[in-house]
Amino acid sequence: MYSKNTLVDIKVQFSSVYPNDYTRQTNDQNDGMCFYRQDPSFLADKGLEGYLTEVEDPDVQNTYKGEGPFWHRVYDVNPLNAASKQTTIVANSCRTSGNIVMSQSQALPIVTAFLKALHSREDTQGYSLLRVVNVVKREDKDLGSRYLVELELVDPQGQTVLVSRYIYAQDENSSKPALLCSPKAFNWNPSATVHIIVAVKDQARWIIQFIREMEKIYQATGDKNFNVIIVDYNSSDINIEKRLEMAKLPSYKLKKMGGNFERSGGLQAGIDLVEDEHSILFLCDLHLYYPVTIINSIRKHCVEGKMVYAPVVMRLDCGASPRTPNGFWEIAGYGLMGIYKSDMDRIGGMNTVEFKDKWGGEDWELLDRVLGNGLEVERLHLKNFFHHFHSKRGMWVNSNSEKKEK
Repeated sequence: MYSKNTLVDIKVQFSSVYPNDYTRQTNDQNDGMCFYRQDPSFLADKGLEGYLTEVEDPDVQNTYKGEGPFWHRVYDVNPLNAASKQTTIVANSCRTSGNIVMSQSQALPIVTAFLKALHSREDTQGYSLLRVVNVVKREDKDLGSRYLVELELVDPQGQTVLVSRYIYAQDENSSKPALLCSPKAFNWNPSATVHIIVAVKDQARWIIQFIREMEKIYQATGDKNFNVIIVDYNSSDINIEKRLEMAKLPSYKLKKMGGNFERSGGLQAGIDLVEDEHSILFLCDLHLYYPVTIINSIRKHCVEGKMVYAPVVMRLDCGASPRTPNGFWEIAGYGLMGIYKSDMDRIGGMNTVEFKDKWGGEDWELLDRVLGNGLEVERLHLKNFFHHFHSKRGMWVNSNSEKKEK
């Protein structure tokens, strides 16, 4: 059985974000300090006060009054103190912590330096900042921190434009301006086609729900550069082909398979349908509710030859729904992954030999090969991305998981 290992603990870390995205789930009143609970040495000399600063901005004030999101307490964590603890404490222990939030004092010098560099170019002079959409920070102790900076700007004619770019900051000393540089060959492709791939068997309700979710995304975004791929293991409870023909989607493909359900084999069959090696695969499960921003989120955090994307989904409690999102973050799994087709081919695709009729482990085995081939893994909690509680009955034949449920 594949499980967490030292390579993963070292190389997979959570990035931090600005502004606050309210992914911290604190409905559980007893879980407020779980970020630090399992590492007492982290609190020796200074105590919590040395590492935490409570954020008092208007949005947080609203949550105290019972308005806005369901999260009532947010902390800024100094990445210099916390980065080495993120994987062991946040990722493996705390299932409600959400993304680490950068302070304004950390993010704005990067934004200011980026705007200064932008204004130094003749073709972008006269652009003014409307708002900071998003800043994502990934710390590298040897090279400096890498940022994805997304800004909404206004050009001299009053038109709004969005700038989204990866940059490095080599000097984060607050007494000096940030020194920025462009990471070599580290750019995301805003027009890359994204293929959403699922393997199914006798899950009529959830197939219908999946197609509706894909229609919702297309209706909200109008994005034509994504494709739905369903690999069907001879479902008897629904005519998937007819459902897809009726659906309002930019494009889709259906692959019919015989024999017993195999997640790895099914996903690989879907991967094999993709001809363009410069497009992105998103390997996922069926029982998900998606944010309408999912396609662009996948694009932004996948860089061909460099980085794959493993967003964290929130597992809804039994009886909960996206309207009342009580649950916990599924930080232990890597079954949801965005990766370029060229990178997937290079690392050998899905393991269809060892994972034929058993549930679990294929995601960790794939992750091992991703890391072993020099690819980074971007790990972020993704707001409004939910995994519904479900049974595995009917999908797996003669497997241990089905025997336990009968």
